[in-house]
Amino acid sequence: MALMRGDRPVRSTSIGFGVFALVFGIVGAMTARQALGQLPAPPESPSLPDKGVGPIKEVKLGPLDPALAANGEKIFATHCSVCHRLDSRYVGPPLGNVTKLRSPEWIMNMVLNTNGMIMNDPVARDLVGKYGSIMTVSGISPEDARAVLEYLRQASNQAAKK
Repeated sequence: MALMRGDRPVRSTSIGFGVFALVFGIVGAMTARQALGQLPAPPESPSLPDKGVGPIKEVKLGPLDPALAANGEKIFATHCSVCHRLDSRYVGPPLGNVTKLRSPEWIMNMVLNTNGMIMNDPVARDLVGKYGSIMTVSGISPEDARAVLEYLRQASNQAAKK
């Protein structure tokens, strides 16, 4: 008995490809998880002394700059909101209080040196394990990353007032 799709037979290559895609997807997911190992949950407590791995060694923060934060909000909407929300888990972790948990240098290094952070920073690696996804490389400039940091500082301050 031949498999039918509507009034026409389904070719065996279509079935074979579907089975191949299913098996490949399962094996691919297992391989990614095996590559990361069985990672513990990331620390929910602050790791503020940790500056991460990357080009940013020091960030000097002054008073909140509303114009820079407004620019950061636009950049966040374009590059980050595909996977992140401020107040809830989405594809990645919520970022509304990230400035209370991570240093400014760590945040900027995660944006600017995503792969290096995932490979060499235990907190970043643990986040991949917890959320089951790897942050994509944003390709934004250090100036734009600083603007996003300012937006996240503003969001954190607003959340603290509620």
